[in-house]
Amino acid sequence: MPRIRSIRFLVCLLTFCETEIIMTYQEAREYLFAIEQMHGSKPGLEMMNALVKKLGHPEIGLPVIHVAGTNGKGSVLAFLESILRECNYHTVRYSSPSVFHYLERLTENGEMISEEKFAALTGEVKAAADALVKEGIGQPTVFELETAMAFLFAKETKCDFMLLETGMGGRLDATNVVPQVLCSIITSISKEHTAFLGDTPEAIALEKAGIMKNGCPTVISAHNQMLAQVFEDAAIRADSPLTWGAPTVPYAIGLLGSHQPGNAGAAYAAIDILRNSGYDIPESAVVSGFQHTCHPGRFEKICDNPICVLDGAHNPDAALRLRETLLELTQKGELPSLRYFVLGIFKDKEYEEIVRLTASLAEQIFTVTPSGPRGLDAETLAEYTKAYNANVYAVYEIEKAVQLACRQAEANGGMVLCFGSLSFLGKARAEIEKWRK
Repeated sequence: MPRIRSIRFLVCLLTFCETEIIMTYQEAREYLFAIEQMHGSKPGLEMMNALVKKLGHPEIGLPVIHVAGTNGKGSVLAFLESILRECNYHTVRYSSPSVFHYLERLTENGEMISEEKFAALTGEVKAAADALVKEGIGQPTVFELETAMAFLFAKETKCDFMLLETGMGGRLDATNVVPQVLCSIITSISKEHTAFLGDTPEAIALEKAGIMKNGCPTVISAHNQMLAQVFEDAAIRADSPLTWGAPTVPYAIGLLGSHQPGNAGAAYAAIDILRNSGYDIPESAVVSGFQHTCHPGRFEKICDNPICVLDGAHNPDAALRLRETLLELTQKGELPSLRYFVLGIFKDKEYEEIVRLTASLAEQIFTVTPSGPRGLDAETLAEYTKAYNANVYAVYEIEKAVQLACRQAEANGGMVLCFGSLSFLGKARAEIEKWRK
């Protein structure tokens, strides 16, 4: 029965419906999955502009804080969301990819959007997308559709702040259709998505700087000092007042990692901009917000005995920060020196450099194959890893790899670290929770 419904629904992709489209959550997911299979990423704003126009321009007038960067986007937004919610401001957050649940990409006051609301928004954007197809303009991508849904949701909820994260790049990212923002933030820059963004840090920084808006302030993370000239020149061209985040903040922060003080510094600079714009944000809320910030899957310690950590490090810069954090916390006595890795990476990532930076820190490594066509085969990853750590085993199945790592860590007083791709952390968490029971 589910297969028949799925086939029937896929036929609907080719059919224009002028009346309101009503979907179930399952149908909404099937629709978006089908679009994803047929239409890949296409940087550019032409289609997104056409889509929001068809929807009545929900992106106009939203109180947006827009964040771009290679690493740290989610952490900066997590700090900001925590602080703003301490002040009882109404927040909507849009970020990707999802780590543990599909709906976590769109939240209101820290709570995932409901399945019913997600389905209703999907029906609304599908009707607009169908109209664009009928008019010969084309089919929006999944990211464009979901970004439009986020704008509709933020408009409907009348939120005080929309925390908006770019998908890839900045200048041509679908989120960059917003005409004005309260503040733009650019986090740490490193090489990633070079086919789309350029193959040098300077070229990538210039693409990220494309989110700067005329007359709207921009914060640059302290991580980017080597690219200062690129950002300062871009800010002059965009007529965007530029502020540099501090390398740290004078308060305890809830996120672990050597890079997190710099992310907190960028968030703090954005808070000062909001204060100067008239928002009431007491320092006590800042202190509490920083302290209670959580960001699942980013050096997240989820249990003790054995200590298990999940981290989304999926590029060389993030791997370097992960290495620094492990060594720092081990030196402080907060983590054991025996480490058992569960490692899975996408084949379009710089897996050679990620392995070079991290493999020597492990007592034992279990490689897995992340799901989907982009997943690097566990055996291939294991063979490459042997150059840096001979004690590596290709396990393939994430669940089995986690079991083996937990068993070894428990027996020897070590820790488990699952990293390399956000895509498999959900399964890893579920297996660790089963192990604990």
